[in-house]
Amino acid sequence: MDGGERFCGPTSWSPDGDLLTCIALPQDLFVFSIASGQSQQFPTTLAWNAWLPDGRRLVVSNADDALEVLDVRTKLRKQLLHIPNVAAVDASVSRDGRTIFFVKAREAGDVFVATSIDSAKNTPH
Repeated sequence: MDGGERFCGPTSWSPDGDLLTCIALPQDLFVFSIASGQSQQFPTTLAWNAWLPDGRRLVVSNADDALEVLDVRTKLRKQLLHIPNVAAVDASVSRDGRTIFFVKAREAGDVFVATSIDSAKNTPH
């Protein structure tokens, strides 16, 4: 990573097995290329991430209670959903990449479903 002592986790493999994500404290997202041995850092506050089937985009949660789609090649973000006072955790993306299921972190038992991932709006970062 950056040479400092950092804990890395949770991790997630891209669908094609070429990339590995890791959230390193203080919640920066790292994307490691297995083939090149290189990594990209996306400074942000993240709780989790989940790969979309294309192996190029991730769904990530941020500190602003929003779900975003992050393109790891272009580094563009698209806001997918914002729910005030809801921190999303334990998310899962459907096999076709059109639906995300996630649990509300602040109260047990609240499950949400988000659809239409490709209709999200671009947000450059």
